[in-house]
Amino acid sequence: MAIDAWRRGRIVGRGASATVSVAASLSSGEIFAVKSAKLSSSGDLQREQRILSSLDSPYVVSYFGFEVGLCYDLFLEYAPGGSMSDEIKKRGGWLDELSIRSYTCDLLRGLAYLHSNGVVHCDLKSQNVLICSGGRAKIGDFGRAAGGRGGQAWRRTRPTEGHAHVHGAGGRAGGGAECLG
Repeated sequence: MAIDAWRRGRIVGRGASATVSVAASLSSGEIFAVKSAKLSSSGDLQREQRILSSLDSPYVVSYFGFEVGLCYDLFLEYAPGGSMSDEIKKRGGWLDELSIRSYTCDLLRGLAYLHSNGVVHCDLKSQNVLICSGGRAKIGDFGRAAGGRGGQAWRRTRPTEGHAHVHGAGGRAGGGAECLG
């Protein structure tokens, strides 16, 4: 989707340094999301743009471009279902088994794609998993991500307290491997 003239709509999310709004193209009427930050605090958004511009997967939120004016604006796929966190809240704090299975497969496919392209998300949580058209879960918010084409290679790190390394990336270990085929 090419974005030329557009109109900002309501705010649908706020982060530490950026705000996400619904927007519409004035020429086509297509709906998308615009993630905006003040230029002086747009480093994470610029990193997100560099990474997303090199990705193309049905399991990663789509990138449509960016614009620099008074703010740094990043144009992204709109997720009408909100985040997985929103979905869990809407359903009284839980998800049914079918939804869990579907979202898990989507996330594993997305992670396999990212890792095969040398990208580490670094902030995967329910607030950063978006429920897009058709109920597909997509990985979003790459402001803390590392790597990518021409980026830094994988490196070994020690897990932070309360977090563990995930072994068997790419489905080589049991549990969920059938999603990756």
